[in-house]
Amino acid sequence: MDEQREVYLSREGSLANARVRDFGLVVDEPVEKGGTNRGPRPTESLLVALSSCYTATFIRIAEKRRQHIERIECTARGQISREEKRVVKAELSLVVYSSMNDEELSIINRLAEKSCTVKNSLNTEVVTNVVRA
Repeated sequence: MDEQREVYLSREGSLANARVRDFGLVVDEPVEKGGTNRGPRPTESLLVALSSCYTATFIRIAEKRRQHIERIECTARGQISREEKRVVKAELSLVVYSSMNDEELSIINRLAEKSCTVKNSLNTEVVTNVVRA
């Protein structure tokens, strides 16, 4: 069954206040770009959405495969083309705190790449790098 998500956003200049369910989010630009630096930029918010979705998907798949993960740390980097006005490449670097072997880690990563809703929603190359700590 399809699901629907809804976000309400109000913007004054560079500052945007969003409501998501019972949560408030602020999106802004840094001062040098005309903003007030009260929150992350929209592209940074996109990277937060991508990395949080990917790591949640990764953990869910690991649990289904009866693999324990203590914690995942993720650094997300986005390459932005000024000419194309879009993120042309995103890279996720994951450090997975787990005792699972490298083969199982690779299998879970491949499954997560296919299952991450935000990644599947992007029209850009998303590269994932995973290491076990």
